Amino acid sequence: MLKSTNPATGEPIRDYEAVTDEAAAHLIDAAHEAFLGWRETSFDVRAAALRRAAELLRAEASELGRLMTLE
Repeated sequence: MLKSTNPATGEPIRDYEAVTDEAAAHLIDAAHEAFLGWRETSFDVRAAALRRAAELLRAEASELGRLMTLE
């Protein structure tokens, strides 16, 4: 278990399940496979995906900023 702690207060923020070496290797392999497809993707499709990611980040900016500040 990984624990995220507020450095200013020492209070726990959230616990995260640890990943096994096997699971980490699987995630790395999956990311590599995704990269192989992504690098063949047109600029227009990539741009649309990144614009959507930006929209999602902006929509959660307050919560993400709060979490980043706590951690």
